[in-house]
Formats: sequence, structure tokens, C-alpha cells
Amino acid sequence: ITCLLQSVWSVLICQSIYAAAAVLILEFLSLWLMQQFALRSLFHTSETDGSSMLAHLIKGYFLLVAPFSIHLGWVLVASTLNVNLSLVHRPHLHSAATCLAGAVGGLLWVAAVAWSNGVVGTPMTSSSS
Repeated sequence: ITCLLQSVWSVLICQSIYAAAAVLILEFLSLWLMQQFALRSLFHTSETDGSSMLAHLIKGYFLLVAPFSIHLGWVLVASTLNVNLSLVHRPHLHSAATCLAGAVGGLLWVAAVAWSNGVVGTPMTSSSS
């Protein structure tokens, strides 16, 4: 589903259909967030001896968590930019105050999602919190 949504989003953003693209990328972002939390909970391990647990954490992190986290970051920034574009390209909303509010709101949104994913996200091991 996410590959299909990203493909359709690419076409919409290239055709400058910003409102529909914004709705689509926000749906795409919500799916990625759900997948990220599902992968982290799948990767949640129980305590074992130190060396095998460390090897398991390193392999699992670089295979399951890191690539999807990087892509999630890209989608988060792209969705923020897309929402700002849809605000700026509406003739009745095109003012300096709207542009500033969109920029500040976008920065707060990115900071909130990044913080909640990094701080409140599912811990990698049962002993971490």
C-alpha cells in the first residue's frame, strides 16, 4: 500500500495538485508511523546474555529499524513541505502571516513527531526505557 501511495503522490506533486497530494502524503505518513512502531515492537527482545544480545541488537537495528527510520524521516519532512505548499498556493490564503504560520507549525510538527518517535517510541530491549 505504501509503495502505491508514494507512486501516486509523486504524480500528484509533479502535476502541482498540492491539496490532494497533501492528503495522500499524510495518509502515507500515518502508515509509515504504524509500520515503524510495529517493527520496533517486533524487534523487542527479552534479556539474554550480553554478547549474543548485543549482536542481535546490532543486526536487527541495521536491518529492521534504521532503513525504515530514515525513510520515515524523509516522509515526515516531505509531508510538512507538501502541507505548506498547499497552504501557500491557495489564492485567498496567500499572505505573509499564512506563510509564517505554516512554517512555524511545520517546524513544531516535525519536532513533535521526531521527539515522540525517539523518546516515547517502543524501547529496543526490555531493560531500556
